[in-house]
Amino acid sequence: MNYFVVFQNKTYKEELSAGILWAPQKNKKGGPPLFHWSNMLRLKMGDVVFSICKNIVIAKALVIEPAKPSPNPFNNSLWQRDGWLARVKYDTNIYQMKIADHIATIRSYLTEKYSPFNPNTGRGNVGYLFAISKELGQYIESNIQSNIMLNSNDYFEIDQDMNNIIHELFQEVGIESKEVILVETSRPKNTNEIVYKKQTFYAKKTDFIDKAKRDIAIGLAGEELVVAYEKSQLRSAGREDLAEKVKRISKEADGYGFDILSFDTTGEVKYIEVKTTSIQNSLQPFDVTINEIETSKKHKDKYWVYRIYDILGEKPKFYKINGAFSDFFELKPRSYKAFIK
Repeated sequence: MNYFVVFQNKTYKEELSAGILWAPQKNKKGGPPLFHWSNMLRLKMGDVVFSICKNIVIAKALVIEPAKPSPNPFNNSLWQRDGWLARVKYDTNIYQMKIADHIATIRSYLTEKYSPFNPNTGRGNVGYLFAISKELGQYIESNIQSNIMLNSNDYFEIDQDMNNIIHELFQEVGIESKEVILVETSRPKNTNEIVYKKQTFYAKKTDFIDKAKRDIAIGLAGEELVVAYEKSQLRSAGREDLAEKVKRISKEADGYGFDILSFDTTGEVKYIEVKTTSIQNSLQPFDVTINEIETSKKHKDKYWVYRIYDILGEKPKFYKINGAFSDFFELKPRSYKAFIK
């Protein structure tokens, strides 16, 4: 995977709407393309492109179809008719980042030739699409995922006993953990489904036992965080009686179709399914069982999904949804049970 930045001051809205990137093959006089236009041919499926307007990273795009010859899709006369078009999946559900504010750090990641930013001011250089280093790409990605402004109503801190439980779960499988603060965020507005016309698979040796242990530890830690969160919310509302009844049902069995039994402040029951991943992206897909789907339909008004992500970070985040899985998520079958015919 490679990283790029694209300056879209004049075309962002149109390219966002169409899910594309486009650059001309020739200049206005019919001459050869500039290097930042030719960079379109370097785009590969799975590459990441950061959209920049007025020196601010305002979106992240994933390349889903490399560039192909295509006429100018815009109703303007800025460029020649012939060009290259790549299809991308935009994610605008990010924390915007002003490049100039980070130039002291970014400066060390810039190349002397074909740099997208002025190393002194942080302002963008003239051009469209620029390749950037992996280090700069990862730095931008970490900032657009974590630049959230918090206030005391957005998060709660875990007490020491809960901290110890979560740390022990992580340490059993060698996961480094720190002080735990769970941050509530709003539900993502964008879809997380990306349709590929072509897929490339890379094989690597995986220790599935270690992976399973790690996934279990992450899942249990997520459930413990939600139990603590629910108890904290009820106690803050003066419902200590209900807080004492919050229970992690998954300790008893996996067949209930939810993980935690809780209550709202009126005493109405809540069936909570917890989905936890270490990925920072709130749009990362997750696995759901048929039993969980059916349970969410049966108890639609009382069923809640708590989606925790970035759990290995210093401030794990989550959003919650009330209702059936099918009402809020695109559900795609990924495995089947086979019976002899």
